[in-house]
Amino acid sequence: MDWRREIEDGYVIIHMMNSQFNDIYTGVSFRFHISAVKKDEIRDKLSNQWIYNQTCDLRQFAFLPYCGMLSPYYSGDMYTIDGYKNYLPSDTPVEEICEQIGVDFEKYILPELCKVQCYPQ
Repeated sequence: MDWRREIEDGYVIIHMMNSQFNDIYTGVSFRFHISAVKKDEIRDKLSNQWIYNQTCDLRQFAFLPYCGMLSPYYSGDMYTIDGYKNYLPSDTPVEEICEQIGVDFEKYILPELCKVQCYPQ
């Protein structure tokens, strides 16, 4: 999943990426990759640009207080749903994690990204 915002000379891109290790034991983990690209440097299609930006992107934890580690829905650098915790299966209410992601974006991530008006030189 991608979200893009056009700026003067490019785009700000947010790409949601899931973990390759998702399973019943680890749960479902995902994170957001945030990057920018100049319009004249887009390779292939804009929807695939996040692939080329992986070496120079930021992840959501760069914007969050304490890198998001105080959130009960965070494990490593990813949001995590379900899986096992302390050797017991956990059942994360999806509504709660959606609310936390909404707060993280509304309060910390989007205000910073809205300040970006052009590609940094």
